[in-house]
Amino acid sequence: MLNLTHREFYLLSDIHIEKVHDDNERYAMQSIMNAAASRGKGKNGKMFSVKELYDRDSALEEERNSEDIEEEQMHTQEWLSQFDLNKL
Repeated sequence: MLNLTHREFYLLSDIHIEKVHDDNERYAMQSIMNAAASRGKGKNGKMFSVKELYDRDSALEEERNSEDIEEEQMHTQEWLSQFDLNKL
């Protein structure tokens, strides 16, 4: 069993997220190449770009939104901690 510090865990998580985005971009490029091999240039004589199939920036924006949610949860937990539920 590994004992990681918070920083090490955070760095490993960041590396994993980047790897997932890299894999998704690679799969998008592979899809474009498969389409080009099977049907030529595609509809109207042009092919999709990787950005059209997988937009890494929009995926990163979704991650930022989850960070905002996490911040809101921390704030809510701090607010709830002021109440003593044992008195009930």
